[in-house]
Amino acid sequence: MKRMFAYTRPAIAAVAFATVGLGSAQAVDYYLQNNHDSSHHWNRTNDTQGWFTATSGGTLLGTMDPTGVYYSNGKAVRSRDTTANDVFEGDTLVLNGVGTSFILKVGSNSTASVNHLIVTDAAAVSAGNTSSLGQRLSVGTFDVNADITFGVGTTNRGYRLNVGTLTGSQNLIFDKSAAITGHFINLDIANASAFTGSININSGSLLLTNNLTAGNASLTINTGSLVTLTHNITVASATIGGTVLTAGVTYSYSDLNAAYDAYFTDGDYTGSITIAAIPEPSTYALLAGSLAFGVIAFRRRRR
Repeated sequence: MKRMFAYTRPAIAAVAFATVGLGSAQAVDYYLQNNHDSSHHWNRTNDTQGWFTATSGGTLLGTMDPTGVYYSNGKAVRSRDTTANDVFEGDTLVLNGVGTSFILKVGSNSTASVNHLIVTDAAAVSAGNTSSLGQRLSVGTFDVNADITFGVGTTNRGYRLNVGTLTGSQNLIFDKSAAITGHFINLDIANASAFTGSININSGSLLLTNNLTAGNASLTINTGSLVTLTHNITVASATIGGTVLTAGVTYSYSDLNAAYDAYFTDGDYTGSITIAAIPEPSTYALLAGSLAFGVIAFRRRRR
C-alpha cells in the first residue's frame, strides 16, 4: 500500500500542477459589435469597430491580446488593406453568428495570416482587392464546423489558400457570382486527415500546389469548374458533374481527362484522384472479433 501511494502522490501533484497551469492560461474571449468598414481592420483597437469583452456592452479592447479568442459575432471581419503581409494578432478567430463574413483586403503580393480559424456558423469570404494573383490566406489550423464559401464578384479574382491542418465536418465551398470569369483557386492543405466534410468546387479553376490526402472527406467538382490536375488527390468519395466515382479506384489524369474532358485542363499532367476503398464486411467482422476477444481477456484478468 505504501508503494502504491509513493507512485500515486507524484502523479496527483503533476495533475494538480497541470490543472493550475491550464486555469492561469485560459484564453479570454472578445467580440465584434460593429462591422469593419473600409477604414477598419481585424487588429484595430480603441475604436467602436474594434473588439469588446462582451457581445454587447462590456469593455473596449485597448491592445490586441495575443492569446485571445476573437468572435465575429455575426459581423464583417476585414483584414488590412495593405501591400504588406498582414498577421492577425490574436490567437484564434471564430466566424460565428448569422450573416458573418470575412473580407480579405491584402495586396496581390501579400498574405493575410491567421493562427487558428474556426467556423461555427455559415460564413462567406470575399476577395476584396482586384488581383490576377489572387487573395492570399494562410491558416495554421482551420476548423470547418459550418459551411464556409469563398466567393468572388469580380472577373479575374481568386484565392491562394494555404492550410496547415484542416479539420471539421462541414463544407469548404468555392463559388462565384453570375457571369464572372477568370475565377481561380490555388489550394495547399498539408494535413486533412481529420477532415470529414466536403470540398466543393462550384465554379472557377482549381490548381493544387501540393498533394491532397483527405481520406475521410469528399470532393465535388460541379459543372462550370475546371481542375488542373498537377498533383495527387485521395478522398473518401468524389463526384464529377453529378457522377460518383467508384470506391477503391485510382483515376489517372488521362482517365479523367478522357471521361470528363470539360472538367479538366488539357495538358501533360501526371496527377490522379484516388477513392479510398470501402472496408470489406470481413474486415468489420475481424475488427469486431478482436474487440470481443479483448473484452473477454480483460474480464478474465479481473477475475
